[in-house]
Amino acid sequence: DNGATWTAGQASNVYTYTGLSENTAYNIKVKVEDTNGRMSNPYSLSVTTNTYRVPSVTATSTKTSSSITINATGTKGDGNIAKYMYSKDGGSNWITQTSTSTTNSYTFSGLTSNTAYSIRVKVVDNNNRESSVYRVSVTTSYVNPIASITSTSQTSNSITVNAKGTAGSKAIAKYMFSKDAGSTWTTKTTTATTSSHTFTGLSSSTTYNIRVKVVDSSSKESAVVSKSVTTNASVTLTSKVKSLYTSQGANGIYYHTSSLTNGAGDNSYRYAGADPNNYVCFGSTASTCPSKNLYRIIGVFGDQVKLVHATYATTAEIGTASHEYDNKFYWSGSSTNQSSVWSSSTLNKNSLNGTFLTNLGTTWTNKIATTTWYVGGLTYNNALQSNAKTAFNYEVGANKSSTTYSAKIGLPYISEFYYAAKSTYWTYPGVDINKTDYRKSLGNNWMNDGNSYWTISRLSDETNIVAGVKAMGFMGNGYGHDSNFFVRPTFNLASSVKTSGGTGTQADPYRIEI
Repeated sequence: DNGATWTAGQASNVYTYTGLSENTAYNIKVKVEDTNGRMSNPYSLSVTTNTYRVPSVTATSTKTSSSITINATGTKGDGNIAKYMYSKDGGSNWITQTSTSTTNSYTFSGLTSNTAYSIRVKVVDNNNRESSVYRVSVTTSYVNPIASITSTSQTSNSITVNAKGTAGSKAIAKYMFSKDAGSTWTTKTTTATTSSHTFTGLSSSTTYNIRVKVVDSSSKESAVVSKSVTTNASVTLTSKVKSLYTSQGANGIYYHTSSLTNGAGDNSYRYAGADPNNYVCFGSTASTCPSKNLYRIIGVFGDQVKLVHATYATTAEIGTASHEYDNKFYWSGSSTNQSSVWSSSTLNKNSLNGTFLTNLGTTWTNKIATTTWYVGGLTYNNALQSNAKTAFNYEVGANKSSTTYSAKIGLPYISEFYYAAKSTYWTYPGVDINKTDYRKSLGNNWMNDGNSYWTISRLSDETNIVAGVKAMGFMGNGYGHDSNFFVRPTFNLASSVKTSGGTGTQADPYRIEI
Protein backbone atom coordinates (compact mmCIF):
# COMPACT_ATOMS: atom_id res chain seq x y z
CA ASP A 1 0.00 0.00 0.00
CA ASN A 2 2.77 2.24 -1.05
CA GLY A 3 4.48 1.96 2.40
CA ALA A 4 1.55 2.89 4.56
CA THR A 5 1.89 -0.35 6.52
CA TRP A 6 4.75 -2.80 6.76
CA THR A 7 5.01 -6.52 7.42
CA ALA A 8 8.19 -8.08 8.75
CA GLY A 9 9.75 -10.34 6.21
CA GLN A 10 11.00 -13.84 6.67
CA ALA A 11 14.44 -15.24 6.48
CA SER A 12 13.69 -16.66 3.06
CA ASN A 13 12.89 -13.19 1.95
CA VAL A 14 9.50 -14.43 0.58
CA TYR A 15 6.21 -13.09 1.70
CA THR A 16 2.75 -13.83 0.28
CA TYR A 17 -0.14 -11.45 0.48
CA THR A 18 -3.43 -13.33 0.54
CA GLY A 19 -7.08 -12.34 0.41
CA LEU A 20 -6.38 -9.86 -2.32
CA SER A 21 -8.79 -8.87 -5.03
CA GLU A 22 -8.37 -10.33 -8.46
CA ASN A 23 -7.24 -8.21 -11.35
CA THR A 24 -6.20 -5.40 -8.95
CA ALA A 25 -2.94 -3.34 -8.96
CA TYR A 26 -0.99 -3.30 -5.67
CA ASN A 27 2.00 -0.96 -5.00
CA ILE A 28 4.50 -3.27 -3.34
CA LYS A 29 7.44 -1.80 -1.36
CA VAL A 30 10.23 -3.91 0.07
CA LYS A 31 13.08 -2.77 2.47
CA VAL A 32 15.74 -4.54 4.47
CA GLU A 33 16.74 -3.94 8.07
CA ASP A 34 20.19 -4.95 9.30
CA THR A 35 21.24 -6.14 12.72
CA ASN A 36 22.02 -2.62 13.76
CA GLY A 37 18.49 -1.51 13.03
CA ARG A 38 19.44 0.41 9.94
CA MET A 39 16.90 0.37 7.08
CA SER A 40 17.53 0.20 3.37
CA ASN A 41 15.82 2.46 0.93
CA PRO A 42 12.42 0.96 -0.01
CA TYR A 43 12.16 -1.02 -3.22
CA SER A 44 8.94 -0.15 -5.08
CA LEU A 45 7.02 -2.53 -7.37
CA SER A 46 3.51 -2.31 -8.81
CA VAL A 47 1.95 -5.77 -9.13
CA THR A 48 -1.51 -6.53 -10.57
CA THR A 49 -3.18 -9.74 -9.36
CA ASN A 50 -4.31 -12.30 -11.90
CA THR A 51 -7.93 -12.75 -13.05
CA TYR A 52 -9.50 -15.80 -11.30
CA ARG A 53 -9.73 -18.75 -13.61
CA VAL A 54 -13.29 -20.01 -13.31
CA PRO A 55 -14.21 -23.53 -14.48
CA SER A 56 -15.63 -24.12 -17.93
CA VAL A 57 -18.14 -26.59 -19.29
CA THR A 58 -19.19 -28.14 -22.58
CA ALA A 59 -21.99 -30.62 -23.21
CA THR A 60 -23.63 -32.98 -25.65
CA SER A 61 -27.21 -34.22 -25.63
CA THR A 62 -29.32 -37.19 -26.60
CA LYS A 63 -33.11 -37.25 -26.71
CA THR A 64 -36.25 -39.33 -26.93
CA SER A 65 -39.86 -38.24 -27.28
CA SER A 66 -40.13 -37.69 -23.53
CA SER A 67 -36.58 -37.10 -22.25
CA ILE A 68 -33.35 -35.21 -22.85
CA THR A 69 -30.02 -36.44 -21.47
CA ILE A 70 -27.19 -33.93 -21.05
CA ASN A 71 -23.61 -35.22 -20.94
CA ALA A 72 -21.43 -32.47 -19.46
CA THR A 73 -17.64 -32.13 -19.35
CA GLY A 74 -16.19 -29.70 -16.79
CA THR A 75 -12.71 -28.16 -16.80
CA LYS A 76 -11.38 -26.78 -13.54
CA GLY A 77 -10.02 -23.29 -13.21
CA ASP A 78 -8.24 -21.99 -10.13
CA GLY A 79 -10.59 -23.96 -7.96
CA ASN A 80 -11.72 -27.56 -8.03
CA ILE A 81 -15.03 -28.67 -9.58
CA ALA A 82 -17.69 -29.05 -6.91
CA LYS A 83 -21.01 -29.35 -8.70
CA TYR A 84 -22.89 -29.30 -12.02
CA MET A 85 -26.12 -27.40 -12.54
CA TYR A 86 -28.75 -28.09 -15.24
CA SER A 87 -31.84 -26.23 -16.47
CA LYS A 88 -34.41 -27.05 -19.15
CA ASP A 89 -36.25 -23.73 -19.06
CA GLY A 90 -33.57 -21.23 -19.95
CA GLY A 91 -32.22 -20.97 -16.42
CA SER A 92 -35.43 -20.20 -14.55
CA ASN A 93 -35.02 -23.37 -12.53
CA TRP A 94 -31.90 -25.41 -11.86
CA ILE A 95 -31.13 -28.98 -10.90
CA THR A 96 -27.87 -29.48 -8.95
CA GLN A 97 -25.66 -32.53 -9.19
CA THR A 98 -22.82 -32.57 -6.61
CA SER A 99 -19.72 -34.01 -8.24
CA THR A 100 -15.95 -33.40 -8.33
CA SER A 101 -15.56 -35.37 -11.53
CA THR A 102 -14.75 -33.81 -14.85
CA THR A 103 -17.82 -35.49 -16.39
CA ASN A 104 -21.42 -35.61 -15.33
CA SER A 105 -24.82 -36.29 -16.87
CA TYR A 106 -28.44 -35.55 -16.10
CA THR A 107 -31.69 -36.67 -17.74
CA PHE A 108 -34.80 -34.53 -17.90
CA SER A 109 -37.75 -36.92 -18.11
CA GLY A 110 -41.52 -36.61 -18.47
CA LEU A 111 -41.15 -34.11 -21.28
CA THR A 112 -43.58 -33.36 -24.08
CA SER A 113 -42.78 -34.78 -27.47
CA ASN A 114 -41.88 -32.52 -30.39
CA THR A 115 -41.16 -29.63 -28.00
CA ALA A 116 -38.12 -27.33 -27.90
CA TYR A 117 -36.43 -26.98 -24.50
CA SER A 118 -33.86 -24.27 -23.62
CA ILE A 119 -31.11 -26.33 -22.02
CA ARG A 120 -28.57 -24.58 -19.77
CA VAL A 121 -25.50 -26.14 -18.05
CA LYS A 122 -22.93 -24.61 -15.71
CA VAL A 123 -20.15 -25.81 -13.37
CA VAL A 124 -19.43 -24.43 -9.89
CA ASP A 125 -16.07 -24.85 -8.15
CA ASN A 126 -15.20 -25.16 -4.50
CA ASN A 127 -14.83 -21.40 -4.26
CA ASN A 128 -18.41 -21.11 -5.44
CA ARG A 129 -17.19 -19.58 -8.67
CA GLU A 130 -19.36 -20.44 -11.68
CA SER A 131 -18.48 -21.23 -15.23
CA SER A 132 -20.07 -19.51 -18.14
CA VAL A 133 -23.47 -21.00 -18.98
CA TYR A 134 -23.54 -23.52 -21.78
CA ARG A 135 -26.66 -22.96 -23.90
CA VAL A 136 -28.39 -25.24 -26.38
CA SER A 137 -31.94 -25.74 -27.63
CA VAL A 138 -33.03 -29.38 -27.85
CA THR A 139 -36.33 -30.51 -29.39
CA THR A 140 -37.75 -33.81 -28.17
CA SER A 141 -38.48 -36.45 -30.78
CA TYR A 142 -41.73 -36.49 -32.76
CA VAL A 143 -44.09 -39.36 -31.92
CA ASN A 144 -46.08 -40.72 -34.82
CA PRO A 145 -49.58 -42.09 -34.18
CA ILE A 146 -50.06 -45.81 -33.64
CA ALA A 147 -52.65 -47.93 -35.45
CA SER A 148 -54.02 -51.32 -34.48
CA ILE A 149 -56.71 -53.63 -35.82
CA THR A 150 -58.93 -54.52 -32.89
CA SER A 151 -61.22 -56.96 -34.69
CA THR A 152 -62.56 -58.05 -38.05
CA SER A 153 -65.70 -59.83 -39.15
CA GLN A 154 -66.63 -61.16 -42.53
CA THR A 155 -69.49 -62.44 -44.62
CA SER A 156 -69.29 -64.10 -47.99
CA ASN A 157 -69.12 -60.72 -49.72
CA SER A 158 -67.90 -58.22 -47.12
CA ILE A 159 -65.23 -57.61 -44.49
CA THR A 160 -65.65 -55.18 -41.60
CA VAL A 161 -62.46 -53.83 -40.03
CA ASN A 162 -62.46 -52.21 -36.59
CA ALA A 163 -59.38 -50.09 -35.89
CA LYS A 164 -57.94 -48.17 -32.96
CA GLY A 165 -55.69 -45.14 -33.16
CA THR A 166 -53.37 -43.82 -30.47
CA ALA A 167 -52.28 -40.21 -30.88
CA GLY A 168 -48.59 -39.32 -30.80
CA SER A 169 -47.35 -35.74 -30.83
CA LYS A 170 -50.43 -34.51 -32.66
CA ALA A 171 -54.11 -35.40 -32.67
CA ILE A 172 -55.49 -38.13 -34.93
CA ALA A 173 -56.92 -36.74 -38.17
CA LYS A 174 -57.90 -39.76 -40.25
CA TYR A 175 -57.84 -43.53 -40.66
CA MET A 176 -56.95 -45.25 -43.89
CA PHE A 177 -58.08 -48.75 -44.87
CA SER A 178 -56.94 -51.01 -47.68
CA LYS A 179 -58.08 -54.46 -48.78
CA ASP A 180 -55.37 -54.99 -51.40
CA ALA A 181 -52.19 -54.77 -49.34
CA GLY A 182 -52.01 -50.99 -49.65
CA SER A 183 -52.42 -50.60 -53.41
CA THR A 184 -55.53 -48.51 -52.87
CA TRP A 185 -56.80 -46.81 -49.75
CA THR A 186 -60.15 -45.69 -48.36
CA THR A 187 -59.98 -42.70 -46.00
CA LYS A 188 -62.19 -42.07 -42.98
CA THR A 189 -61.75 -38.55 -41.59
CA THR A 190 -62.25 -38.57 -37.82
CA THR A 191 -60.46 -37.49 -34.65
CA ALA A 192 -61.89 -40.39 -32.67
CA THR A 193 -59.74 -43.09 -31.13
CA THR A 194 -61.65 -45.79 -33.03
CA SER A 195 -62.95 -46.19 -36.54
CA SER A 196 -64.32 -48.93 -38.74
CA HIS A 197 -64.83 -49.64 -42.40
CA THR A 198 -66.72 -52.31 -44.30
CA PHE A 199 -65.45 -53.50 -47.66
CA THR A 200 -68.39 -54.75 -49.72
CA GLY A 201 -68.85 -56.45 -53.05
CA LEU A 202 -66.11 -58.97 -52.30
CA SER A 203 -65.77 -62.50 -53.62
CA SER A 204 -66.63 -65.44 -51.40
CA SER A 205 -63.91 -67.78 -50.07
CA THR A 206 -61.25 -65.21 -50.96
CA THR A 207 -58.35 -63.96 -48.82
CA TYR A 208 -57.91 -60.20 -48.66
CA ASN A 209 -54.80 -58.45 -47.35
CA ILE A 210 -56.22 -55.84 -45.01
CA ARG A 211 -54.05 -52.81 -44.16
CA VAL A 212 -54.76 -49.96 -41.74
CA LYS A 213 -52.84 -46.80 -40.90
CA VAL A 214 -53.55 -43.62 -38.95
CA VAL A 215 -52.58 -40.10 -40.00
CA ASP A 216 -52.28 -37.20 -37.55
CA SER A 217 -52.98 -33.49 -37.96
CA SER A 218 -49.39 -32.90 -39.13
CA SER A 219 -49.80 -35.56 -41.81
CA LYS A 220 -47.49 -37.92 -39.96
CA GLU A 221 -48.44 -41.54 -40.53
CA SER A 222 -48.40 -44.52 -38.25
CA ALA A 223 -46.77 -47.76 -39.18
CA VAL A 224 -49.09 -49.88 -41.32
CA VAL A 225 -50.74 -52.80 -39.54
CA SER A 226 -51.99 -55.76 -41.51
CA LYS A 227 -54.21 -58.80 -41.27
CA SER A 228 -55.31 -61.43 -43.76
CA VAL A 229 -59.04 -62.08 -43.75
CA THR A 230 -60.85 -64.73 -45.79
CA THR A 231 -64.47 -64.15 -46.74
CA ASN A 232 -66.98 -66.85 -45.91
CA ALA A 233 -68.00 -69.46 -48.39
CA SER A 234 -71.25 -68.66 -50.15
CA VAL A 235 -74.04 -71.04 -49.10
CA THR A 236 -77.79 -71.01 -49.45
CA LEU A 237 -79.74 -70.06 -46.36
CA THR A 238 -81.51 -73.42 -46.66
CA SER A 239 -78.20 -75.28 -46.43
CA LYS A 240 -77.08 -73.08 -43.56
CA VAL A 241 -80.15 -73.87 -41.45
CA LYS A 242 -80.01 -77.57 -42.21
CA SER A 243 -76.33 -77.69 -41.29
CA LEU A 244 -77.18 -76.39 -37.82
CA TYR A 245 -79.39 -79.37 -37.06
CA THR A 246 -77.52 -81.99 -35.04
CA SER A 247 -80.22 -83.58 -32.89
CA GLN A 248 -83.83 -82.88 -31.97
CA GLY A 249 -84.03 -79.51 -30.26
CA ALA A 250 -80.31 -78.76 -30.52
CA ASN A 251 -79.72 -75.18 -31.70
CA GLY A 252 -83.49 -74.72 -31.36
CA ILE A 253 -84.21 -76.88 -34.42
CA TYR A 254 -86.51 -79.90 -34.74
CA TYR A 255 -86.44 -82.14 -37.78
CA HIS A 256 -90.05 -83.18 -38.30
CA THR A 257 -89.63 -86.68 -39.60
CA SER A 258 -92.36 -89.28 -39.19
CA SER A 259 -90.53 -90.57 -36.12
CA LEU A 260 -90.60 -87.24 -34.24
CA THR A 261 -93.17 -87.62 -31.47
CA ASN A 262 -96.12 -85.28 -32.06
CA GLY A 263 -94.22 -83.67 -34.94
CA ALA A 264 -95.59 -82.57 -38.30
CA GLY A 265 -94.04 -85.51 -40.13
CA ASP A 266 -93.40 -83.37 -43.21
CA ASN A 267 -89.58 -83.53 -43.07
CA SER A 268 -89.41 -79.82 -42.31
CA TYR A 269 -86.76 -78.21 -40.11
CA ARG A 270 -88.53 -75.89 -37.66
CA TYR A 271 -87.24 -73.52 -35.03
CA ALA A 272 -88.81 -73.93 -31.60
CA GLY A 273 -88.33 -72.72 -28.04
CA ALA A 274 -87.92 -69.47 -26.18
CA ASP A 275 -85.53 -67.51 -28.38
CA PRO A 276 -83.56 -69.46 -30.98
CA ASN A 277 -81.01 -67.77 -33.19
CA ASN A 278 -83.26 -67.55 -36.22
CA TYR A 279 -83.14 -63.85 -37.09
CA VAL A 280 -82.69 -62.70 -40.68
CA CYS A 281 -82.19 -59.19 -42.05
CA PHE A 282 -84.32 -58.96 -45.20
CA GLY A 283 -84.80 -55.85 -47.32
CA SER A 284 -81.77 -53.96 -46.02
CA THR A 285 -77.98 -54.06 -46.19
CA ALA A 286 -77.47 -51.52 -43.37
CA SER A 287 -74.78 -52.47 -40.88
CA THR A 288 -77.41 -52.41 -38.14
CA CYS A 289 -80.56 -54.07 -39.40
CA PRO A 290 -83.60 -51.76 -39.10
CA SER A 291 -86.42 -53.24 -37.03
CA LYS A 292 -88.77 -53.19 -39.99
CA ASN A 293 -86.36 -55.48 -41.87
CA LEU A 294 -85.88 -57.97 -39.06
CA TYR A 295 -87.49 -61.37 -39.72
CA ARG A 296 -87.33 -64.79 -38.13
CA ILE A 297 -87.06 -68.20 -39.72
CA ILE A 298 -90.11 -70.41 -39.16
CA GLY A 299 -88.28 -73.28 -40.75
CA VAL A 300 -87.10 -74.98 -43.91
CA PHE A 301 -89.85 -76.57 -45.98
CA GLY A 302 -88.51 -78.58 -48.86
CA ASP A 303 -85.72 -76.42 -50.23
CA GLN A 304 -87.18 -73.08 -49.13
CA VAL A 305 -86.72 -71.04 -45.97
CA LYS A 306 -89.90 -69.51 -44.60
CA LEU A 307 -89.71 -66.14 -42.84
CA VAL A 308 -92.12 -64.23 -40.62
CA HIS A 309 -91.80 -60.60 -39.56
CA ALA A 310 -90.03 -60.50 -36.19
CA THR A 311 -92.66 -58.11 -34.78
CA TYR A 312 -95.35 -56.66 -37.04
CA ALA A 313 -95.76 -54.52 -40.12
CA THR A 314 -96.62 -50.83 -39.88
CA THR A 315 -98.46 -48.50 -42.22
CA ALA A 316 -95.03 -47.40 -43.49
CA GLU A 317 -94.53 -50.92 -44.85
CA ILE A 318 -97.97 -52.05 -46.00
CA GLY A 319 -99.84 -48.78 -46.37
CA THR A 320 -103.11 -47.57 -44.91
CA ALA A 321 -105.65 -49.24 -47.19
CA SER A 322 -106.40 -52.03 -44.67
CA HIS A 323 -105.48 -50.03 -41.60
CA GLU A 324 -107.78 -49.97 -38.59
CA TYR A 325 -105.79 -48.08 -35.95
CA ASP A 326 -102.44 -48.14 -34.12
CA ASN A 327 -100.74 -50.33 -36.77
CA LYS A 328 -103.55 -52.87 -36.53
CA PHE A 329 -105.28 -54.00 -39.67
CA TYR A 330 -108.49 -55.59 -40.89
CA TRP A 331 -107.88 -59.18 -42.03
CA SER A 332 -110.49 -58.71 -44.75
CA GLY A 333 -109.03 -55.35 -45.68
CA SER A 334 -111.86 -53.11 -44.50
CA SER A 335 -114.77 -52.87 -42.09
CA THR A 336 -117.20 -53.25 -44.97
CA ASN A 337 -115.71 -56.44 -46.38
CA GLN A 338 -117.40 -59.03 -44.18
CA SER A 339 -115.68 -61.99 -45.79
CA SER A 340 -113.19 -64.47 -44.43
CA VAL A 341 -112.13 -65.62 -47.89
CA TRP A 342 -108.45 -64.84 -48.36
CA SER A 343 -108.75 -64.29 -52.09
CA SER A 344 -111.27 -61.52 -51.35
CA SER A 345 -109.11 -59.83 -48.74
CA THR A 346 -107.66 -56.48 -49.76
CA LEU A 347 -105.13 -56.89 -46.93
CA ASN A 348 -103.90 -59.79 -49.05
CA LYS A 349 -104.17 -58.30 -52.51
CA ASN A 350 -103.51 -54.61 -51.97
CA SER A 351 -101.50 -54.34 -48.78
CA LEU A 352 -99.29 -57.45 -48.56
CA ASN A 353 -99.00 -58.39 -52.22
CA GLY A 354 -99.18 -54.79 -53.34
CA THR A 355 -97.77 -51.98 -51.20
CA PHE A 356 -95.50 -54.24 -49.16
CA LEU A 357 -93.79 -55.71 -52.22
CA THR A 358 -93.52 -52.32 -53.87
CA ASN A 359 -91.80 -50.89 -50.81
CA LEU A 360 -89.36 -53.80 -50.70
CA GLY A 361 -88.24 -53.13 -54.25
CA THR A 362 -87.46 -55.45 -57.12
CA THR A 363 -84.11 -56.70 -55.82
CA TRP A 364 -85.71 -58.10 -52.69
CA THR A 365 -89.06 -59.22 -54.08
CA ASN A 366 -87.18 -61.32 -56.62
CA LYS A 367 -85.80 -63.31 -53.71
CA ILE A 368 -89.30 -64.23 -52.53
CA ALA A 369 -90.86 -67.37 -53.99
CA THR A 370 -94.45 -67.50 -55.17
CA THR A 371 -96.18 -69.83 -52.73
CA THR A 372 -99.34 -71.90 -52.82
CA TRP A 373 -101.14 -70.94 -49.62
CA TYR A 374 -103.77 -73.27 -48.17
CA VAL A 375 -106.58 -70.94 -47.22
CA GLY A 376 -109.70 -73.14 -46.99
CA GLY A 377 -109.45 -73.01 -43.23
CA LEU A 378 -110.39 -75.53 -40.57
CA THR A 379 -113.02 -75.87 -37.90
CA TYR A 380 -112.89 -74.18 -34.53
CA ASN A 381 -112.20 -77.50 -32.79
CA ASN A 382 -109.46 -78.55 -35.19
CA ALA A 383 -107.88 -75.11 -35.17
CA LEU A 384 -108.13 -73.81 -31.64
CA GLN A 385 -109.05 -76.66 -29.33
CA SER A 386 -106.77 -79.25 -30.87
CA ASN A 387 -103.06 -79.86 -30.55
CA ALA A 388 -100.26 -79.01 -32.98
CA LYS A 389 -100.45 -82.24 -34.99
CA THR A 390 -104.21 -82.07 -35.51
CA ALA A 391 -104.11 -78.43 -36.52
CA PHE A 392 -101.30 -79.19 -38.96
CA ASN A 393 -103.22 -82.08 -40.57
CA TYR A 394 -106.37 -80.01 -41.12
CA GLU A 395 -104.57 -76.83 -42.08
CA VAL A 396 -101.85 -77.94 -44.50
CA GLY A 397 -101.52 -81.71 -44.00
CA ALA A 398 -103.41 -84.82 -45.02
CA ASN A 399 -106.85 -83.40 -44.16
CA LYS A 400 -106.34 -79.89 -45.52
CA SER A 401 -108.90 -78.04 -47.62
CA SER A 402 -108.28 -77.95 -51.32
CA THR A 403 -108.76 -74.18 -51.45
CA THR A 404 -105.47 -72.45 -52.27
CA TYR A 405 -104.22 -69.04 -53.19
CA SER A 406 -101.00 -68.36 -55.08
CA ALA A 407 -98.98 -65.29 -54.04
CA LYS A 408 -95.64 -64.24 -52.63
CA ILE A 409 -96.84 -62.90 -49.28
CA GLY A 410 -99.14 -64.49 -46.73
CA LEU A 411 -99.56 -64.79 -42.97
CA PRO A 412 -98.48 -67.49 -40.50
CA TYR A 413 -100.35 -70.76 -40.17
CA ILE A 414 -101.86 -71.75 -36.84
CA SER A 415 -99.77 -74.91 -36.77
CA GLU A 416 -96.59 -72.89 -37.31
CA PHE A 417 -97.35 -71.01 -34.10
CA TYR A 418 -97.98 -74.29 -32.29
CA TYR A 419 -94.75 -75.91 -33.49
CA ALA A 420 -92.71 -72.82 -32.59
CA ALA A 421 -93.18 -73.74 -28.92
CA LYS A 422 -90.93 -76.07 -27.01
CA SER A 423 -91.93 -79.67 -27.85
CA THR A 424 -93.35 -80.11 -24.34
CA TYR A 425 -96.37 -78.06 -25.39
CA TRP A 426 -97.18 -79.69 -28.73
CA THR A 427 -99.92 -81.77 -27.12
CA TYR A 428 -101.61 -78.76 -25.50
CA PRO A 429 -104.76 -77.27 -27.07
CA GLY A 430 -104.57 -73.79 -28.49
CA VAL A 431 -107.19 -72.59 -26.03
CA ASP A 432 -109.03 -74.26 -23.19
CA ILE A 433 -111.63 -73.03 -20.72
CA ASN A 434 -109.45 -74.28 -17.87
CA LYS A 435 -106.51 -72.34 -19.30
CA THR A 436 -104.41 -75.51 -19.58
CA ASP A 437 -103.58 -74.47 -23.10
CA TYR A 438 -100.95 -72.70 -25.14
CA ARG A 439 -100.70 -69.84 -22.73
CA LYS A 440 -98.59 -72.31 -20.73
CA SER A 441 -95.97 -72.00 -23.46
CA LEU A 442 -95.57 -68.28 -22.81
CA GLY A 443 -91.83 -67.68 -22.58
CA ASN A 444 -91.11 -70.92 -24.43
CA ASN A 445 -92.52 -70.00 -27.83
CA TRP A 446 -90.57 -67.55 -29.94
CA MET A 447 -93.62 -66.79 -32.13
CA ASN A 448 -95.34 -65.25 -29.15
CA ASP A 449 -93.97 -61.70 -29.06
CA GLY A 450 -96.52 -60.24 -26.65
CA ASN A 451 -98.78 -58.98 -29.44
CA SER A 452 -102.01 -60.31 -30.89
CA TYR A 453 -101.69 -61.02 -34.61
CA TRP A 454 -103.61 -62.62 -37.46
CA THR A 455 -102.99 -66.05 -38.95
CA ILE A 456 -103.93 -66.80 -42.54
CA SER A 457 -106.49 -69.46 -41.53
CA ARG A 458 -110.20 -68.85 -41.36
CA LEU A 459 -112.54 -70.91 -39.20
CA SER A 460 -114.53 -72.86 -41.75
CA ASP A 461 -117.48 -73.58 -39.44
CA GLU A 462 -117.87 -69.94 -38.42
CA THR A 463 -119.08 -66.91 -40.37
CA ASN A 464 -116.41 -64.35 -41.18
CA ILE A 465 -114.23 -65.55 -38.31
CA VAL A 466 -110.44 -65.82 -38.59
CA ALA A 467 -107.94 -67.38 -36.16
CA GLY A 468 -105.35 -65.24 -34.46
CA VAL A 469 -102.65 -65.53 -31.81
CA LYS A 470 -103.47 -63.66 -28.62
CA ALA A 471 -100.93 -61.63 -26.70
CA MET A 472 -101.10 -63.98 -23.71
CA GLY A 473 -99.98 -66.89 -25.86
CA PHE A 474 -103.20 -68.80 -26.54
CA MET A 475 -105.16 -69.06 -29.78
CA GLY A 476 -108.10 -66.74 -30.33
CA ASN A 477 -110.28 -65.56 -33.17
CA GLY A 478 -112.13 -62.52 -34.42
CA TYR A 479 -114.13 -61.02 -37.24
CA GLY A 480 -111.85 -60.26 -40.13
CA HIS A 481 -113.63 -56.97 -40.71
CA ASP A 482 -113.72 -55.84 -37.09
CA SER A 483 -111.17 -57.32 -34.67
CA ASN A 484 -107.90 -55.51 -34.01
CA PHE A 485 -104.84 -57.64 -34.66
CA PHE A 486 -101.33 -56.90 -35.88
CA VAL A 487 -100.05 -58.28 -39.18
CA ARG A 488 -96.84 -60.30 -39.54
CA PRO A 489 -95.96 -60.68 -43.24
CA THR A 490 -94.83 -64.24 -43.99
CA PHE A 491 -93.15 -65.63 -47.10
CA ASN A 492 -90.90 -68.33 -48.55
CA LEU A 493 -87.52 -67.40 -49.94
CA ALA A 494 -86.43 -68.73 -53.29
CA SER A 495 -84.31 -71.85 -52.83
CA SER A 496 -81.33 -70.10 -54.47
CA VAL A 497 -81.15 -67.33 -51.86
CA LYS A 498 -77.75 -67.32 -50.18
CA THR A 499 -76.59 -66.01 -46.85
CA SER A 500 -73.53 -63.78 -46.76
CA GLY A 501 -72.97 -64.02 -43.01
CA GLY A 502 -74.40 -63.42 -39.56
CA THR A 503 -74.98 -65.74 -36.61
CA GLY A 504 -78.78 -65.54 -36.43
CA THR A 505 -78.95 -63.49 -33.25
CA GLN A 506 -81.08 -60.36 -33.09
CA ALA A 507 -77.93 -58.21 -32.98
CA ASP A 508 -76.21 -60.21 -35.73
CA PRO A 509 -78.95 -61.64 -37.96
CA TYR A 510 -78.27 -63.77 -41.00
CA ARG A 511 -77.57 -61.54 -43.98
CA ILE A 512 -78.88 -62.15 -47.46
CA GLU A 513 -76.39 -62.10 -50.29
CA ILE A 514 -77.34 -59.50 -52.89
